[in-house]
Amino acid sequence: MKQTIKLAEPGVAPSMNLKRLQSFARIVETRSFSDAAESLQLTQSAISKQIKALEDELGVPLLTRNTSSVEPTAIGRRVYDIAKGIAGDWERIIHECRAAAASTRGKLRIGASTVPASYLLPPMVKRLRERHPQLELTVMEGDSEKIVNCVKEGTVDVAFVGSVHPSPQLRWERIVDDRLVIVGAADYPDRREDPLRELLLQPFVIREEGSGTRQAFEEAIRKLGLSPDRISVAAEVSTTESALALAQAGVGVTAVSKWALSGPRELLSLAEIKTDRGFYAAYPISRDIDPLIRLFLHTAQEIYSEQ
Repeated sequence: MKQTIKLAEPGVAPSMNLKRLQSFARIVETRSFSDAAESLQLTQSAISKQIKALEDELGVPLLTRNTSSVEPTAIGRRVYDIAKGIAGDWERIIHECRAAAASTRGKLRIGASTVPASYLLPPMVKRLRERHPQLELTVMEGDSEKIVNCVKEGTVDVAFVGSVHPSPQLRWERIVDDRLVIVGAADYPDRREDPLRELLLQPFVIREEGSGTRQAFEEAIRKLGLSPDRISVAAEVSTTESALALAQAGVGVTAVSKWALSGPRELLSLAEIKTDRGFYAAYPISRDIDPLIRLFLHTAQEIYSEQ
């Protein structure tokens, strides 16, 4: 009797059925339909139907049936090798997800520099609390350098900061991009037509040493061929909110993250500064698969992936 092989339609990928792959792998390992069925707690009829469906789905015969044993075809051996990898990956996924579900009753200590703490972290904390009300969260705020040191010392679990401080102890993941905006008081002389180099000669309210915003600002003006030493400093402050308040009062202009301007303010946006700055999560390499850290990263990427 002539065998007809059903091929997948052109351009249509077959759907993967994990149980069929698992059954096929067990048959290859036991060289027996009956032994494979017994180990998987299936009937021999059920496992035979699974293999028939898998062969139809892939469009090739996978097994050669002899009187004494079952052997994979050449392509069947290749499918077996791939199936074992898929099954192993799936087992790891199940283990990590179950570990995450069991661990959401723990405590996650988050360290954040001022921009993430004030503008990026709140929606993340809200979503984490909505989905995992049993999770206990604490937030520590400080400049980027201080927070990164806290991760190294183990006083916080994960950092959310605006500058990278390379360390062999830490893994870094970029979460979201940023740009700097120069703003002044609403009645500040409108200098939006001025070249950026001239605008940078105005008195500035700047952030403190160690701030990611200050680091990004100084790197950006160096690329313009200016030295940070030429900036006229009207005031130096430790938070973005203080910088905005002084700018709004007319003390000087200031450069802040675009995320700091999400709410209504009586400020005049004067210019944007190109920067490759982003906000990053940092955590110990030794805790790469920690369920709570993975949960934090997933939530951050979920919220800011389209920003």
